Amino acid sequence: MINNSYHYFMLVLFLAQFIVDKIFFADERKMSDTQGNKLYLWGMWIFAAAVVITTFSLDMSQLQPLFGILIALSFGFRAYMEWRYIRETKSHLVSLVLVTVSLIFTFAFFILR
Repeated sequence: MINNSYHYFMLVLFLAQFIVDKIFFADERKMSDTQGNKLYLWGMWIFAAAVVITTFSLDMSQLQPLFGILIALSFGFRAYMEWRYIRETKSHLVSLVLVTVSLIFTFAFFILR
């Protein structure tokens, strides 16, 4: 059984992305329009596989710091790729906010545990 804290974690990330997207929204350009799309997709698939493996291999009834750290690293990778290839859209700022929120939630869960 997955701990309810993970649901709150994902809900906060979803809401944070929605709100920050509305604040920094500037351009419709996406990573798929750039030369870095292939590297971006490979990186995101690797992080997604790591999260899935973590979910099934660890006891998710207890809070696991690795889960939150992997989520933060995937947003960090996304922020770097967006900054590198579509800097003018400012979408990397959204990803940086999500990295921060992920790390704050991860550390808060384990301090309060």
